[in-house]
Amino acid sequence: MASPTRPEPRPQPCIIPHPPRSRVSVHPVKRHKQRQISVRGCGAMPLGAKQASSQKHKERRDQALAFYRRIGSTGWDKSDYFTDIRKFPLLRNWISKKLPVHRGSVLSLGCGTGELERFLTQEGHPVVGLDLTLEMLRRASRRGSGGLVQADAHALPFRAAAFDAVVLPESIGHLELGRAIPEMARVLKTRGWLLLTTYSAHRPVHRSYAKYSCEELAAQMAKAGFDVMDKDKRFLRPGRKAIKEAGSEPDSDLVFWIARRKD
Repeated sequence: MASPTRPEPRPQPCIIPHPPRSRVSVHPVKRHKQRQISVRGCGAMPLGAKQASSQKHKERRDQALAFYRRIGSTGWDKSDYFTDIRKFPLLRNWISKKLPVHRGSVLSLGCGTGELERFLTQEGHPVVGLDLTLEMLRRASRRGSGGLVQADAHALPFRAAAFDAVVLPESIGHLELGRAIPEMARVLKTRGWLLLTTYSAHRPVHRSYAKYSCEELAAQMAKAGFDVMDKDKRFLRPGRKAIKEAGSEPDSDLVFWIARRKD
């Protein structure tokens, strides 16, 4: 698809110095009860509704930045939250095996502390880990991650067709779909791959994380120029000994999507 026009110059990323390895992780499931975020509807909205939606996203963004700055400074172990990609090493291997490109370049959005990204690097993928929170990137760097970029996923500081795959490990709920997914399509090569995981509707999460429905995700990916097939969606129950597939979202903990950019 054609890249969106940008009247202003693209922002310059902050590149984090790093040891000789790579990559990063993502976003939080609550360890105890927490009010769930309602799903936003899809489709056209009147101006007032768009402004309200934008304001809601800004509030969530501010909450998320404060949360991740604290996690970056003190670590996940001192938090009431966790991420599946950090907690379950088998999930990193499962996602790695779903990448259709052998040692292709990967952009990970919302990389956090780097568990998935380090694993993909060890598997031979050139990986760039992007996060908005400097404290998380510094923690990832101290743990051996490289190729780290501080930037906003709504305005990616990369040329068009730069990556073979874009991965969002539990981070899509911190983004505005209508702004972020076209950016992912722009930086992907023709027939490049988008892989994402997000939390199932019944799971309690941090108040800054928006739970998008499967229908909304599919609609926004298709609108941005991806081939979206229902067969490419998986419902997962990750654990320490196995990653099990469930028959439906209510029986799962994570939803996995893979979609391909059209020609």
